[in-house]
Amino acid sequence: MKKLKLLLAVILFLVGTVTVSAQFMGNSKTSNRSSDGYSSFRIGYAPTTLKGYAFDREYEDSDDVFLNGHTFSINYSFAKPISASPVLWEAGLSLEFGLWHDHGNGFGSDLYLGSLNVPINIMYVLSLGNDINIYPYAGINGRLYVFGSEREYDYASGAKETKYYNIYDDNYWGDGTGTGAKRFTFGYQAGVRLGISRFFASIGYSGDFIPFMEYDENELSYKSKMERIEIGLGIRF
Repeated sequence: MKKLKLLLAVILFLVGTVTVSAQFMGNSKTSNRSSDGYSSFRIGYAPTTLKGYAFDREYEDSDDVFLNGHTFSINYSFAKPISASPVLWEAGLSLEFGLWHDHGNGFGSDLYLGSLNVPINIMYVLSLGNDINIYPYAGINGRLYVFGSEREYDYASGAKETKYYNIYDDNYWGDGTGTGAKRFTFGYQAGVRLGISRFFASIGYSGDFIPFMEYDENELSYKSKMERIEIGLGIRF
């Protein structure tokens, strides 16, 4: 929650600064690139929190269960104008790879996820002229998980023992009380993009509407959801 509040504050600051600057400059016209839309390629990095998930399922409160990890992505998107207004709709495709790590007392676990993400956004164009544009945006996404694996290893015995688990298997939890991870989820995102000539930068927050994975046994109940803060750099054309 603190990360989300900080990100929203940064986005509001940037949008407010750009809006005041644009008014001060008296520039009410958008550049050709902003009015005609754009296409872009960018690479992204996102510190990612997997809330409501733990390798060791002995917690009684799912709010205390989370893993911090990393997501790396390659992204393509294109934006088209909506009529003659300074509003664009944007669609894209992202190839993502995420990893999480937890260890202690001679025991360790790694979680690996690969996914395809299709985001759809509505964005507003703020132009400063000279082919400099700010794009505040918000939208929804659909994410298809292509692969997912948990690697468990034990160093306590002096010899490294490794086991792999398919997280999409309904027997993943090993006790028949949970279901495997979902292959497809819906989510949301919001943020701001900056275009300077051909260069493109982005910062945004995204989360899940529905749990990525669920576990329910007596008093133990987990609903795993993703939270990401993504930073992206690339080009637009």
